[in-house]
Amino acid sequence: MALGVTPLRVGQEAYWLDQIAHDRCEYYSGKGESPGWWVGSLAERVGLEGVAEEAAVQRLFAGQDPLTGEQRVAPLWRADPRSRVDAWPLQAALREFAASPGGFCGQRAGDR
Repeated sequence: MALGVTPLRVGQEAYWLDQIAHDRCEYYSGKGESPGWWVGSLAERVGLEGVAEEAAVQRLFAGQDPLTGEQRVAPLWRADPRSRVDAWPLQAALREFAASPGGFCGQRAGDR
C-alpha cells in the first residue's frame, strides 16, 4: 500500500484498505490496488515483513503494535486549530465512548 506523505489519522486507514484488490481479477480489471508491503529498516528491526495485512494496519493506526496488538501510544485527542466550532463536547463524548466496554477497538463505524 502506498501511503501519501500527508499524515493520516485513525479511521482514514479504512479508505486505503478498501482500495486493495481481493484477487487478481479485481487488480487486473483496475478495480483495486495491489496490497502493501512492510519496507524499510524500521520495519525490519521490529519484525514486520511481507504483505501488510489488514488487521496489522488497523492495529498500527490504533496505536498498537502491529504484531502483538499491545497498546503502544495513547490516542491524541485534539481539535483542528482552524475549527470554528467548540470541539470540547465532541471530544468528551469520544473519550467516554473509547473508555466504554467495546469502545473503538476492533469496531468500524458501520459495525455499530
